[in-house]
Amino acid sequence: MPGRKQNAHKGDHGRGLVIGGSTVMPGSISMTVNAALKAEAGLITAGTSEKVIQMIASKSVEATYLALPETNGYLTNETRIPVEGYDAIALGIGMGRNKETGAIVHAILDQSTCPVIIDADGLHLMKPVLSMLKSRSHPVIMTPHPGEMAMLLDISVSELLSKAFHYSLAGKKV
Repeated sequence: MPGRKQNAHKGDHGRGLVIGGSTVMPGSISMTVNAALKAEAGLITAGTSEKVIQMIASKSVEATYLALPETNGYLTNETRIPVEGYDAIALGIGMGRNKETGAIVHAILDQSTCPVIIDADGLHLMKPVLSMLKSRSHPVIMTPHPGEMAMLLDISVSELLSKAFHYSLAGKKV
């Protein structure tokens, strides 16, 4: 990692928004926020419910928080999430897979003007809106494991894995 200038401010090193968490999975957003901070991201905001903020704030003291609406412990899209001013947005981590939460994925993809990283539950929630990825002018980075990738492609994990190719460093099929 490049060194920081002596008088650097955290705002000089990127602003990120992490959207996720639920009352049944609060640790996932806490780990993600802490990983971003450990990787030396500048200013990280955790967008999650007030209940989750209360659960994780003492473990992620360097982060800032954005309280988002929730119903029954899961995030909802009742109010617009302010996406302006961020250099990247990560979403899906521990947010659950209910319909109301899925509207957040659609809204973020539609409204954001920065790279969006989608992981975990966010991958399941974005499947109905995969076609909108073609119209985005900013990158979307998806991080599926084999089960999630098979789900996105509507194939079985075994079919996915049987089609995967492994190459040596020399570029020859192994």
